[in-house]
Amino acid sequence: MKEKAQSGGKRTNTRLAAVKALYSSEINELSDKSKTPGELMIDIVEFYYETEGKNKNLDQEFLNELIQGVCENKTVLDKSIVSKLGDGWKIERLGPVMLSILRTAVFEMMNHNDTHLKIIINEYVGITRSFFDEKEVGFVNGILDKIGHEVRS
Repeated sequence: MKEKAQSGGKRTNTRLAAVKALYSSEINELSDKSKTPGELMIDIVEFYYETEGKNKNLDQEFLNELIQGVCENKTVLDKSIVSKLGDGWKIERLGPVMLSILRTAVFEMMNHNDTHLKIIINEYVGITRSFFDEKEVGFVNGILDKIGHEVRS
């Protein structure tokens, strides 16, 4: 997971931290079968906050909410994402980084009506830009726009 340089405010940094933690969880879930997903998540959040969180301006409560919310609602989030993919697309095709970005964004759209939809989309498009080229950025923007208007209508 190679990240391009990005700086931002507390919420932006927290969203990026959540995506990184969820990516780590996704990778570890695939490789470490000795722990439950919940145990892996606790380990990852603790490790991430200890190694990176102290050096960044993070909202720990928001970070925990995003990570826990995505983990507890993966089925619903994935169903929403899959419904907006093209014919023949499977969620596995997205890869763990993009999937972590989309899941986190969709969770926030569904659960934070106090945050304007355009802000959420722009934040996660910016995060996507940190890892991908413009083609993928446009793809994520399109998916989030479709889901956002459905969720918030």
